[in-house]
Amino acid sequence: MSRSISRRSILATSGISAAALALAACGSSDDGKQAGGSGSAEGVLKVGVEGVYKPYNFHDDSGKLVGFEIDIVEAIAEKIGKKTQYVEAKWDSLLAGLDAEQYDLVMNNVAVTDERKKAFDLTVPYAQTQGRLGVPEGSDITSLADVKGRRAAQTTTSNWGQVMTDAGAEIVASPGFAESVELVSTGRADVTANEVVAFDTYLEEHPDAPIKVLDEKLETEVLIAGALKKGSPLTEKINKAITELHDDGTIAKIDKDWLGLDLTPKN
Repeated sequence: MSRSISRRSILATSGISAAALALAACGSSDDGKQAGGSGSAEGVLKVGVEGVYKPYNFHDDSGKLVGFEIDIVEAIAEKIGKKTQYVEAKWDSLLAGLDAEQYDLVMNNVAVTDERKKAFDLTVPYAQTQGRLGVPEGSDITSLADVKGRRAAQTTTSNWGQVMTDAGAEIVASPGFAESVELVSTGRADVTANEVVAFDTYLEEHPDAPIKVLDEKLETEVLIAGALKKGSPLTEKINKAITELHDDGTIAKIDKDWLGLDLTPKN
């Protein structure tokens, strides 16, 4: 077990190789929280995010919305000739906002699952990641096999929440990752599952947090994609843009800038 997992160790254990690739060309965006509306104005790509999921999408010290996924969205928008507008929502209501036409696209670490493929148009994956368990210091939980009957802090509609439910844990509902870690740190939950980069980033910023990350990989290759309303006219355009951004090295460069490694899917 390890207190924290460095980005170098993530790279080594995941078998994902980093490459020095071309610089991304990212457009400007309308920063800050926007009120949801029905559809988007012509020439605007309206994007749903949590805005609190560091390093994927979050507000920096100046209040600007930034992150790995924000840079990818801006590069996509430039490719398809649109400006961006961001709508922030809690994770558990984020995907539902697509059917309500509050935005065109969700880019918020959406794991590709069979259930989501049926409900939404999922884009070409732009990342792959790995799951880990976070537990309090001194916990007797050493692997996924130990979580049966224990309290797991999770957003209820996330893939990690499903992983913990399948493992027999009792879900303690949480609005987001940071809140889940807080529940574990304060003893109101016994464990939380999430992806390794989020844990690593959190522990870099909170080195004294009374939580440790276990070495066991929950899922070795979780593909991450954008989500659109089923039948969206933008799906084909966005897929073409993501494919081009993979091929020219832009997404790999954004990965390295934000995460220190290349998380682009290899298959």
